[in-house]
Amino acid sequence: MNTFSATRRLTLALALSAFVIGCDHVNQSNYDKLQPGMTEQSVEQIMGFGRQNTELARGIQFPSDVTGINEKSVQYGSNDKFVLVLYEDGKLKDKMKRGF
Repeated sequence: MNTFSATRRLTLALALSAFVIGCDHVNQSNYDKLQPGMTEQSVEQIMGFGRQNTELARGIQFPSDVTGINEKSVQYGSNDKFVLVLYEDGKLKDKMKRGF
């Protein structure tokens, strides 16, 4: 039982560390590096790992026309300070920021 608890605590600590480290990538300098046509992998090299967020994207008006079937939105950062990237066919189509 103690081994399971220790493993759970370690997993939680690693996940929290990854989240905190990921937030450090959310800044103006990295935002400016994101360019249309970049692959999701290229964006992750700059921003760290994000999470798909369709709920947030529904409430935000991107400058581009958001109508594509092969689109997905990925949020990088926290709910207060983030970059939201819209991908179409696996490539950056649009981006927006909030909290910085």
